[in-house]
Amino acid sequence: MGLSTSKRLIHRFGSLPALGLPVSLAARFYRGSCTALMYHRVRAAGSARPAFDPNGILAVDASAFDRQMRTLAEDWRPIGLDEAVRGLKEGTLPRRAVVVTFDDGYRDNFDVALPILEKHSVPATIYLSSGFMDRTAAPWWEELGWILSRADSIRAEWKGRVLERALSDDGARAAAFAALAAWLRPEPVEGRFQLMTQLRAAAMAYPLESELMGWDDVSRLARHPLITFGAHTANHPALRVETPEACEREILESRRAIEARIGRPVEHFAYPFGGRAEAGAREFALCGKLGFASSVTTRPGHWHRGHSAHLQELPRVMIDLGDDDESFSWKLSGLDSAWQARGRRLVTD
Repeated sequence: MGLSTSKRLIHRFGSLPALGLPVSLAARFYRGSCTALMYHRVRAAGSARPAFDPNGILAVDASAFDRQMRTLAEDWRPIGLDEAVRGLKEGTLPRRAVVVTFDDGYRDNFDVALPILEKHSVPATIYLSSGFMDRTAAPWWEELGWILSRADSIRAEWKGRVLERALSDDGARAAAFAALAAWLRPEPVEGRFQLMTQLRAAAMAYPLESELMGWDDVSRLARHPLITFGAHTANHPALRVETPEACEREILESRRAIEARIGRPVEHFAYPFGGRAEAGAREFALCGKLGFASSVTTRPGHWHRGHSAHLQELPRVMIDLGDDDESFSWKLSGLDSAWQARGRRLVTD
């Protein structure tokens, strides 16, 4: 695993406190009005990491997450997403405002993350892909890793391409994962389903029940004062490759399914994958037309006053396995995102 941008910056320039007043002022400039943090999974304390874990970067250890939430509670101002979006529009955000978000709906958000959020009184938003809760869809990247970790060999044919490999060691598994992920990620939902059907023949079924929350979990969490739910499509496609009709259907199915379970409107949305290849001007306009109060991407950045005119393309700061206490501080500072955006504060389509 390579160094994160934060780690490279720390290695090159030193830790944030050591850089003095000029850098502190630059950090405040780039940090802007609010920071939205993006998580996926929180791994239970003491759980072993498998040798082959292609999606392991998405899972923060519970001990690290606990320290991060303590930092937010002590040194920042954690607020709910509704308050954050309203404050951004009205120019009333509190100083050092921060929002915590989770994507997809992993069960550990309930079992592991929630007690830590409660401990530090930190609110969070969970963006749900409703097909995962319906058990009609699976996160293909997790299922692919599951299959490759258990199969002795793999064979797939797709659009004139053939991949056939013995999975004799973790290096072979990692190479197969990279090759197949490159096929799967840009596929519309129907094509991805067909390709995954081929691959499922190589191993036992992915355990959706133990890995993803169910609707009963969602209903219980909906009553929790710290939790807000947002929509994240039904089947987690890269929306930019879908037809306009399919794109709208994915978004609306997700919102309606969640609203039916929690009994109140779903006001917020997160684009699956959320980079420039997966979401752009068409999707931003659609979410605005559908009346979402906000929509978030995975593009790195912090919220600035100018984002009040771009509420359907809000950036976030991803926190992952590679973040220790120092790189977490770098990411919160605004300097990490400034580096990635080449000094631009407001990066929009």
